Amino acid sequence: MPADGAFIYVFEYRDGVAAPERSGELRLAPATAWECMGVRRMVRWSQDGRVLQAHVFLGARAPERLEEEARSILSSIRVE
Repeated sequence: MPADGAFIYVFEYRDGVAAPERSGELRLAPATAWECMGVRRMVRWSQDGRVLQAHVFLGARAPERLEEEARSILSSIRVE
């Protein structure tokens, strides 16, 4: 990943994981170190009986607007 870039990935849990029901815009947790991937921000939510989790990784020199764009992208996700 470029130092000024971002990486977002989202996956669905199939069973055994609970999460709060989505209501409005998703909010990222504070940045934390995560395994070998580096520093990430995470959010987990449920919607229509499905549980999803997203991880957002920002490069060391990523502009602030990338975090805002990541939140916007995540908030645009619709589960059908």
